[in-house]
Amino acid sequence: MTAQMVSKTVKITARKMIGAGVGALIGMGLGIVSTRLFVHTIRGSMHGLHGITRGQATAQLLIAMGLAVFVSLVVHELGHLIGGQIVGFRLYLFTAGPLRIDRAEDDRLKISFNKELPSYGGMCGSIPLDDADILNRFAFSIVCGPVASLILSFLAFAGAMAPFVSNGLPRFEMQMLAATSLMIGIFTIIPMPNGAFLTDGARWLRLKRGGPLAERDEALLRLYSYLNSGKAPSLWSEELIARTLAVSDESMFEAAGLYFSYRNLLDTKRVPQAGEHLKRAYQMAVEKYRPMAVNYMIELAWFEAWHNNNPAAAQALLKEAGTAANQRRYNWDRKRAQAAIAIRTGDVEVARQLIDDVGAKLPTSQAVLHSKAQWEEMQQQLSQ
Repeated sequence: MTAQMVSKTVKITARKMIGAGVGALIGMGLGIVSTRLFVHTIRGSMHGLHGITRGQATAQLLIAMGLAVFVSLVVHELGHLIGGQIVGFRLYLFTAGPLRIDRAEDDRLKISFNKELPSYGGMCGSIPLDDADILNRFAFSIVCGPVASLILSFLAFAGAMAPFVSNGLPRFEMQMLAATSLMIGIFTIIPMPNGAFLTDGARWLRLKRGGPLAERDEALLRLYSYLNSGKAPSLWSEELIARTLAVSDESMFEAAGLYFSYRNLLDTKRVPQAGEHLKRAYQMAVEKYRPMAVNYMIELAWFEAWHNNNPAAAQALLKEAGTAANQRRYNWDRKRAQAAIAIRTGDVEVARQLIDDVGAKLPTSQAVLHSKAQWEEMQQQLSQ
């Protein structure tokens, strides 16, 4: 390992330790305040519940607490969603607790039970439809999440103080809603790491500071807009792709840059390099945030079958990706991998059925437009 690599590793580790330490101190402070508020509120609410046993009262209060947390998460993510809609972004993923909304490959929004526990804290993924003033638009959508939380906290606090709100469960629900929304709003404003990603405050501050990380964010947003509009990867600016890879920090952002580079390299017939970038993206995503690695797994499965003629490795990757409803937005890519496996294993009928099933939808579905060339290449193979 070179001195440069050691220095890079030390810097990354130090940033993570500092972020974790700051997060722990903030969490402890918020925990102490919220615990005192919680105990005080619980005592008042218990006195306000008449005619039921202590066990029934406890159950009602726990349900009310869970509902308050869920509503707070939904409102925070709705803030991001509404902000994105205002600036012309398009929703593709929304999660809050057990609620999940995906934009499936038929371009419709589908509601399902969220089976990915790491995303229970809430996620809102929106893609820009064009790249005009893209950083300021993205920054606006980021700010809207914490603003929505703080507004809800204020309204809930006002509701709890209102004379027409009775003591007991109604007042407790309002107080819990005010407290949880306030904590979510404050926590997401503080700039620090948040698992594999960053808090809203950290993302916003990074955009406003400028520099290589902000330039990478801008480049990624532009590439997402190209992907969403169906622009061929061979037409993507290589200078733009280079900016997504200018910072090597083994983050989910670098993994996304590697994936865009893979698509460009593949579309320009530089297959070996494309495969290397895809594998690196997959490895980073699996290490940092496994649910986000599903797309890379399925794409790598197709690549292993079609370009490396390794159907066994492809089948193992598809098995690893799973078949949960949460991954349905990758159904066509999964079928593409299955078709490649069928061709390489000599199962022509299965391959033809899969290709015919998708073929009629390719011209109109943006979700598979980026892989149209691969479908056509497999179809030509079967026609020979």
